Amino acid sequence: NIKYIYFGELKNVRLTQEEYEKLSGQYSNLDQAIEKLDTWLGTSGSKYKNKPHYAYFKSNSWVWENLNKSNQDGFCF
Repeated sequence: NIKYIYFGELKNVRLTQEEYEKLSGQYSNLDQAIEKLDTWLGTSGSKYKNKPHYAYFKSNSWVWENLNKSNQDGFCF
């Protein structure tokens, strides 16, 4: 049985502790990316909320592209 932990201010991002640790070792701005995904999940409806979210943090994911764009432009989505 997999135990998920909910991350983000709204607690919408589901990761295991192992997944979080692996990602945090790869990305220094993981918490910012989690907040991006958390906000999107909070506004996108429930069909994405109860799924594992590890894949959203792969290096070529839209989460990172959006985070990088927001950091460059000075705004968030």
